Amino acid sequence: MHDVIVVGAGPGGASAASACASKGLKTLLIDEARFPRYKLCGGGISEAARKLLGFNIPKNIIEREVSAFRLTRRNMAFEFRPGRRLITMVLRDAFDTFLAEKAVDAGADFSQGERATGVRRARDGMEVTTSKAVRKARCVVGADGVNSVLAQHVRPAFGKFELALAVGAEVPAPAKFMEDEFGDTLEIEVGSVHQGYGWIFPKRRVLSFGYVTVLPFASGLRHTLSEYIRKRGFHGNYEVTGHMIPMPGRLKKCWADRLLLVGDAAGFVDPLHGEGIRYAIKSGRLAADVLAEALESDDLSAEALARYGALCREDFMDDFKWARRLSRIIYPPSGLFFWLAECNPSVIENFVETLSGENEYEKFFKWSAPRFPLFMATALGKKIVKKTGIAGRH
Repeated sequence: MHDVIVVGAGPGGASAASACASKGLKTLLIDEARFPRYKLCGGGISEAARKLLGFNIPKNIIEREVSAFRLTRRNMAFEFRPGRRLITMVLRDAFDTFLAEKAVDAGADFSQGERATGVRRARDGMEVTTSKAVRKARCVVGADGVNSVLAQHVRPAFGKFELALAVGAEVPAPAKFMEDEFGDTLEIEVGSVHQGYGWIFPKRRVLSFGYVTVLPFASGLRHTLSEYIRKRGFHGNYEVTGHMIPMPGRLKKCWADRLLLVGDAAGFVDPLHGEGIRYAIKSGRLAADVLAEALESDDLSAEALARYGALCREDFMDDFKWARRLSRIIYPPSGLFFWLAECNPSVIENFVETLSGENEYEKFFKWSAPRFPLFMATALGKKIVKKTGIAGRH
């Protein structure tokens, strides 16, 4: 009998297991894969996520550190370089293995190649049926992703407007090309897909290409990505893969008797740009805090564990509604955001602070809304000057 079984050893599950074990709870972490394992992901760790980790990422795991980004739309582009690190690039097989090892170091048991097939409430706790055994614990954490087996006992499945499709490919590139074309710069492309964006994340030896958009608009997304890669001059062998990302943008029920959901299983993904690692880590830590107190008081009822949902709502979910509002401004094909950002650097400067955790979407939205007429006037003035060449005649 364990105190806690954590199903899924991604960033959310590993963080939950590590925090539970650190609190003296007898913890078992299980995952259906054997680590290291491939995981489709852009592999960008925001500064806010790095701060949450509470420890340094080893240099051998860091693929590249990014301190600038290039925003592109059709044949237009501009770069923003704030003079500080923005994103840390990793490959998820190495990064997730590192986090699982940290959980083991904290005292958790780790069973790999063990797939959870079901869970049920027993008289004295929970029973998790796996491909190897029936595991018993006083409580369970579901960190088993968007298609969570455990979530079936908590809430209905995500609807099609609560899901996004992400497609990606790791494309090998010569070292000189990587340095000349990207260096410490990542690229974001808007305007090719409705309610979504494309990306190029530079690693050591490969470029991570990808596109993401809400499921109802995802038809032909693999073709869009392949054309994007071809337009950038790559014609070699690479595999395009895809997976679903939950983006409900609001708090779904993520607690039940003796059971909590974290990360993708709970729908904790930024609805603006799809960042999930940051909120997986945070929710894993919050779940450990709540479970430790509940185990101490011997009250693991849904009513007691509802505090977890309240903490997640207060910490980040309330801000997601503002992120969803911003997505309606940034992603439409009209290119309005691209135009305003190109002509008003303060827009990008303030937006980037949301990646570091120094700003919230609500604050950014309320800062930008009253300034919108000024931003429009500035952008329009620069467009007129550029088109007529008036400035050059003085």
